[in-house]
Amino acid sequence: MIRKTTLALCAPAVLAFAAGGAHADFDIGEIRLPPGFEIEEYVSGLRNARGLAIGENGTLFVGTRNVGKVYAVRDPGGPGQEVIELASRLILPNGVAVRGSSLFVAEVHRILEYENIEQRLGEGI
Repeated sequence: MIRKTTLALCAPAVLAFAAGGAHADFDIGEIRLPPGFEIEEYVSGLRNARGLAIGENGTLFVGTRNVGKVYAVRDPGGPGQEVIELASRLILPNGVAVRGSSLFVAEVHRILEYENIEQRLGEGI
């Protein structure tokens, strides 16, 4: 079930930003880091990733910007990694947050709630 909400949400979430406007030919080695820091690609193939959130069971949720998609990544960085497209044709879905078992996706004009998201990943939400 998807619930549309117009309220501003203040939900605890793990938010970060990923490489802006990432392209297939982007060289991660071009990023300059302070001494003692390192960077590596965690999940490949997700164009224009912007917002990240971690679900209760470790699923990584990724909101894109110009691509208009939201992905779920099971076992991120692990041997059983699986990328699932949750939604497409969204308008700048760059804000994602998890609260309890729900995933919240912020578009320009609305916020979508996907209830019990990690239990429903294989259902073609």
